[in-house]
Amino acid sequence: MLGQLLSRWRGGRCDEPPPPTAERTPRAAARPAAAATAVPNSWLVARRPLIDRCGGIAGWDLQLSARALDRLSRRDTPRVLREAYWFALAQAARDTAAASRRVLLSAPSDALGDRTFLDQLPPATIARADATQAAATPDLPTLAAALRERGLLLAAPADVFPETDYDLVAPRAVRSRGPLPPAIAVDLRNYEEVTAAVRDGVAFCCGNFVLAARRPPAGQVSPLAANAAKILAAVIAERPLAEVADLFKADTGLAHRLLRATRSAALALNRPLGSLLEAVMMLGTRELYRWLSVLLMTADSRSPLATALHETALARGRLLELLAGASPRRDPPEHLFVTGTFSLLDLLLNVPLEVALAMTPLPTAAVEALIGERGPWRPYLEVALALESDLPDRLEAACTTLRVDVDTAVSLAAQARSWAAQTAAQWRQEAPAA
Repeated sequence: MLGQLLSRWRGGRCDEPPPPTAERTPRAAARPAAAATAVPNSWLVARRPLIDRCGGIAGWDLQLSARALDRLSRRDTPRVLREAYWFALAQAARDTAAASRRVLLSAPSDALGDRTFLDQLPPATIARADATQAAATPDLPTLAAALRERGLLLAAPADVFPETDYDLVAPRAVRSRGPLPPAIAVDLRNYEEVTAAVRDGVAFCCGNFVLAARRPPAGQVSPLAANAAKILAAVIAERPLAEVADLFKADTGLAHRLLRATRSAALALNRPLGSLLEAVMMLGTRELYRWLSVLLMTADSRSPLATALHETALARGRLLELLAGASPRRDPPEHLFVTGTFSLLDLLLNVPLEVALAMTPLPTAAVEALIGERGPWRPYLEVALALESDLPDRLEAACTTLRVDVDTAVSLAAQARSWAAQTAAQWRQEAPAA
């Protein structure tokens, strides 16, 4: 139901410039021989959001995980296992493209030189060759031709290969560029560097955009955020629904949003809602808890990365909620949804996290997880952070604490990303309430 509620909101659209033309030659789908070999389920592919020039998640930067790369670096790794890992990477690329997301692919050099592997990649995949990899590739023009023959694209440093489709630039190198191909900035270290790259007009960028190098100022939040937090606090405190409805009356904008959120349910009843109290009762406490949490999270969109932050926070919240259902501990899913979404509230509202959390008295376990980085709910957040940062040991430790299988956590994370993408897309497509 929350996805339907969020479909009432929208951020501004930002159309991505068309990618360089690359016609795809029709071919029969081939499957690497290694794909038929049984490979134990494991975390093979790491991914980072690929941010577009409007600050939204346009796709994913895909690469083999640190654990997989370590295995491939061994001399005794059989060819069949290498090809199985390549197939996992190609499958992730196909899944990403099937979800209408762009693919930036960092693959081993020997994989890029393998025709069977290239045949598995979806059209418009951007194969990434950084300076080291480009220097180690004896014939970049041949690689570029092989990619374009299959409708694929190349991102490489333009000073190494001027005919590249995208200029692959490192941190702090964006502004020094001349009239070169569109740029993709990679390996950006923090929120500030990603923000700067977006403002400099790169086509795409990727990096640790959820890590702030500087503490946000202790400024004031928007009236919408403050009022949403006040109502959420009443819901958390389990105040009577009549009191919650009265709080909506003090903010006509919030009241209008609430009525819009419940409009489809009212149409199903074939009658208009008679009051704000009826709208609150129709949502129910649990759904109201979630709806207000997301409203608070999206109340301030001044950050250049607001769209990407919103989607990432939604994915975290949904993952924590799903993990709560999968763990035998049975912690409250709705509280863990809020814990996940609020983990980025400082960047979303541009205030210190403790200031943002002070607006809404969350359960002690949530505050401990977010500020103290400890407590019984911290392992849930650790799963999300470990997956985002490709930290297998940290992921395994958190899953052990939660008594959730690693493969289950990886699968739930994929579900959470899909849900967050759909929810964010609906939110952007529908006009927000006044």
